[in-house]
Amino acid sequence: MSVRRWVWCGRCERCHEVALSREPATVDGVAETPWDLRDDIAPQLRTDASGKVRCHYDDCDGAMPDLWWWSDYRDTDRTAPEAPEPGTVYTMYA
Repeated sequence: MSVRRWVWCGRCERCHEVALSREPATVDGVAETPWDLRDDIAPQLRTDASGKVRCHYDDCDGAMPDLWWWSDYRDTDRTAPEAPEPGTVYTMYA
């Protein structure tokens, strides 16, 4: 997997980088989300005791539907850096 992308977790509001097999596509003006590329992303995340895929961070109970592309988060916060710092909290609502 040669494409690297940052994802932001809406639960813990932190980022981590994932590897993808391809760039997310845009079809009919709608961009693919991390959920659409879950087959690439899920193996890079944690799995809890029940088998549910969870956020990268051990203290977060976020799941695949909570993940956003960092670029989409940045669309909501123009002060966010181009590349996030892993482990840093980037709040959605101040």
